[in-house]
Amino acid sequence: MRDISKTLKVSVGTLYNYYDNQENLWCDVFNKMWKETEISLNEILLLDISKVEKLKQIIIKISNDIRKRNGYGYKLFDKLGRNEINSEILIYNVREMLNEVFKKVVSGNELQKEAKINIIITLLLNSNIEESDFLFEEYIKILS
Repeated sequence: MRDISKTLKVSVGTLYNYYDNQENLWCDVFNKMWKETEISLNEILLLDISKVEKLKQIIIKISNDIRKRNGYGYKLFDKLGRNEINSEILIYNVREMLNEVFKKVVSGNELQKEAKINIIITLLLNSNIEESDFLFEEYIKILS
């Protein structure tokens, strides 16, 4: 908490007025980062462009946001422990949010959509996909 308070230029006591412990603070930061991503993704969904172009922009946005966070999620889950209930809730919430976004741009029947969405979410959360990647266009073809 000391390092965080120093970065924010507030006292440790002030932080404890808002957060009982460091774990709660880290979880709140994680949730806020993903909320910002969700807002951006919903803005992409409103654009007057094709579903394929929306899908491309969504994947790029998610990948860029994850990269900018410099492994924050992995560090958080290491601190929380992968099997802790907070970790499971955080992961579930992110996957559900991404699922809802991708449902709007991925084609196919419900079963096909579910399979495609699970694949892309797993790829996004476990690796960095960039538009310049050799397989990027292949991912788009499979998903659209």
